[in-house]
Amino acid sequence: MKYLIYRFLFLLVLLSTQIGADPKAYKGACKADIEKFCASVEKGEGRIIKCLKENEASLSEACLAKRAEVKEKHKEFGKSCKEDRKKLCADVKPGKGAIIQCLKSKEAELSATCVDFIKTKD
Repeated sequence: MKYLIYRFLFLLVLLSTQIGADPKAYKGACKADIEKFCASVEKGEGRIIKCLKENEASLSEACLAKRAEVKEKHKEFGKSCKEDRKKLCADVKPGKGAIIQCLKSKEAELSATCVDFIKTKD
């Protein structure tokens, strides 16, 4: 049972790093917050996102709303493409849209729900 829990948590981390780790998703709504709280943080490997999370209590309403939107996308992605990602792109390292690119390159093999998710997010 512990193995299944750890495996599930691992998959959640992989999915969250794929969709939410791109600071560009936050750039407009969180630009001032990133400059204020994360200016000294080195970019890459989700460090800006981690910084925003650590300063969540002090973030602007616009940035908090954007974070909520991105979290919702994580959930949608997990529901829609989790099995396809495991089956078709398990060897792809998350980051810079690599998983989404992998899934798009294998569109003919994707489930209908994953295809719908990807098309609505383009």
